[in-house]
Amino acid sequence: MLWKKIKPENKTRLSNFKTKKREVLTDHIRWGWAIMKGVRIGALILLFELLIFSVIELWDFLYDNPSFVVREIVIEGNKYIDDNYFKQKSGIRIQENIFRIEPRLVKNRILKDRRIENVVVRKELFNRIVIEIKEREPYYYLVISKGMMFVDKNGVLFTLYKEIGYPSLPVIRIEGDKNFRLKSNDLPEGYKIFISEFEAKLNDTTKSIISEIAFTDDDRVLLYTKKPVTKIIISLAKLERCLKRLVANIDLLLADKNVTEYIDLRFEELIVK
Repeated sequence: MLWKKIKPENKTRLSNFKTKKREVLTDHIRWGWAIMKGVRIGALILLFELLIFSVIELWDFLYDNPSFVVREIVIEGNKYIDDNYFKQKSGIRIQENIFRIEPRLVKNRILKDRRIENVVVRKELFNRIVIEIKEREPYYYLVISKGMMFVDKNGVLFTLYKEIGYPSLPVIRIEGDKNFRLKSNDLPEGYKIFISEFEAKLNDTTKSIISEIAFTDDDRVLLYTKKPVTKIIISLAKLERCLKRLVANIDLLLADKNVTEYIDLRFEELIVK
């Protein structure tokens, strides 16, 4: 016969040979994948190092380049306080590198002045800083035994603007103010809520007749007015209802030509005397 049967021992040898061949091939594949993985990791590490190096070089270029220095500081939006005050308060120096300036820190420096409501700091081009200022508008005077301050529409206290003198504004008083203490130079929260609600919910006609607001220590608020009504009494505890009633009856109050001592809005029925 041309084909001879393979002896059992030869079959075993052939099977072992095939097994070893597969194992060698598998090892080669594993080595190949390991080499490729190592090459990829090495390439990523090299790319990361190049990126870090580029960032450092860019940092040095921007932060030490004499072309990127502040040559102009522009103040916008201020009405009462001089530009030079804000330039000094900002802490920014002419010829300082513009990329070393942190707008958030500049904003916080200026906002330490309670006369300032908001600040926006912008970098324009490579040599110009723009600082937008929003000053607090005075709506009232707070007059207490220790002196006088401005109060804005949200009840925030701040020092007087020397630049505008003493405008004609309604006065806020605290009855028994010798025992009154300002905490953190601020009005009590209840008084602040009253002022913000008063400004938000009353129209200009209603607000125009108020010449003085007096807070008492028994929850009453006394609104001293121009003629024909002398005084309007409302309650902090029933603030929203009292203000609504004031707006609803203001035309009637203004139309009455008789001088009235006071009107009490705290109860279900108006008390007029």
